[in-house]
Amino acid sequence: MPSLSASGLRRAALPFLLTAALGVVPALASPATDLYQHATASVLRDYYGWSTADLHALSEQYALTLEERCAPAGDACSFDTGRAVLTELLREVGDAHTSVRDPEGALRLREVQENRPVLRTGARVVRVEGACWSRRSCRAVPPTGPGYAPWTCYRA
Repeated sequence: MPSLSASGLRRAALPFLLTAALGVVPALASPATDLYQHATASVLRDYYGWSTADLHALSEQYALTLEERCAPAGDACSFDTGRAVLTELLREVGDAHTSVRDPEGALRLREVQENRPVLRTGARVVRVEGACWSRRSCRAVPPTGPGYAPWTCYRA
């Protein structure tokens, strides 16, 4: 095991002594704080959308919101809390093209962008505006012709 000289120990301890003397204690950030800082830095650096909102002021405002919500959990504040605060921030920005994806949504987007085959089972139920409310108003085989889509409800 290598030994440290007195000067080596002083050099190693210098950053810790300076932070203690200045009253600054380095703290570990929570996952929510890390997510928020990286996402807001990316938006502040790379956003060129049409929104006229003051992104710097909003990011500072919502950083305080994140601190309030993470206060009870401390360093264990989850990604979900950070994602929720980021979603609120980006909703206030007002640009629907800028949003936070959940991990599953990001994975689905990557699969589509890279044209990957994905094996899935199950069904996804989605509410559709103007959907049929009874079985009697739907036909199993829709009429043919322009303007008709398969498996769509048509009035009888």
